[in-house]
Amino acid sequence: MNFKQYIQNESILGALEQMQINEPTEIQHKAIPLLTNGQDIVAESHTGTGKTLAYLLPILSKLKENVKYPQALVIVPTRELAVQVVKVIESFHMEPSYEVKGLAAIGGANLSRQVDKLKEHPQIVVGTPGRVLELIRLKKLKMHEIKTVIIDEVDQVFSLGSPVVIEHILKTTLKERQLAFFSATITEEISDLADNWMVDPVSISAKADLTIPDTIEHLYFTYMQDKKYILLRTIMQKMKPKKSIIFVNDNKRIIDLTGKLNGLGIRVQSIYGDQNKQERSEIMTKFREGTLKHLLATDVAARGLDVENVELVINLDPPMDSAKYVHRAGRTGRMGKKGVVVSIYAQDEVFIMSKMEKQLRFKATKKTFFDGQLVDVKMAVKMTKKKDEQQKQIKKKVSKRKDKNKGAPRWLKDK
Repeated sequence: MNFKQYIQNESILGALEQMQINEPTEIQHKAIPLLTNGQDIVAESHTGTGKTLAYLLPILSKLKENVKYPQALVIVPTRELAVQVVKVIESFHMEPSYEVKGLAAIGGANLSRQVDKLKEHPQIVVGTPGRVLELIRLKKLKMHEIKTVIIDEVDQVFSLGSPVVIEHILKTTLKERQLAFFSATITEEISDLADNWMVDPVSISAKADLTIPDTIEHLYFTYMQDKKYILLRTIMQKMKPKKSIIFVNDNKRIIDLTGKLNGLGIRVQSIYGDQNKQERSEIMTKFREGTLKHLLATDVAARGLDVENVELVINLDPPMDSAKYVHRAGRTGRMGKKGVVVSIYAQDEVFIMSKMEKQLRFKATKKTFFDGQLVDVKMAVKMTKKKDEQQKQIKKKVSKRKDKNKGAPRWLKDK
């Protein structure tokens, strides 16, 4: 099998070749012909099976040039995934003079800046449900020209409480538009929505078979508000790894982040996609020899990275699919040695860890710090209760002593 079976656009084929993507995965083989022909589909596919290209390649193949409105909408559950999909979109250039633009319409980002970005005429909008609906209601995102709507990770979109929002968005679309759902699991709720909004949907399925060695221990922490990097510093101080790799998703901010971590006392150097080859080589030499203990890296930069005695891998930014989790985890625990993978999540990102556990069949332990010790969260709760009870007992003793001394002369009270 090869992509020439499905795609005639030479620019797309050239971009795939440059990215060293030569053969379609199972989900791509099943989904691309259907989507190219305008079919509505419900696809059961775990993250890591290549589903992003499964829906993007048909969209890219059908984009019209010199059109000043979005032609496709991709709805995703999280900001991280939206940014990731936009990066994939913008890695394709149909013609030298025709740049493919994607817009990440995500909650938590500046709304006016996203409105300004819409004026630059992106062909594909990728967004979280709430922000997409907000842009529609403000009449900034006009749905009357959007021919294709993809809902990626629809099971997670629903678990985060957005099925009603999705229905509001679909009501604004054209009757003849194409609709596709991609989900790790097809629930009854997803099937019902498909029956209501799709025309003769075709169901397809493809699942990844990814495994992680049993020698790797999986831990995760959650952080509140802007305490992410403080938590990272605490983890590094307490775990004291001799050699570690810290993974982030964003290639553009890795330089700034390197400075920030060094400012916090975490001595790191970074490798990233468009880095000078000599600089990268020097950093990797230091890391292999052990003069550099901690490496900051993106997934692309760390592809094929094989360094001995990496004790700890930290997901500072969450891997958005199971293939990336496996790739990152594989940097430690090599050659039968033990390793640890630590993931750091915001409260609303914890579902990603649950998803990884189910898909990759491992158990992760939630950790926290209590009185300077690294402990399981369950143990921390018990220790907190015990400490509270001890404090109550002390207060009772103090109270009894005060009652006993009530009315005594001052010199006796002091004594």
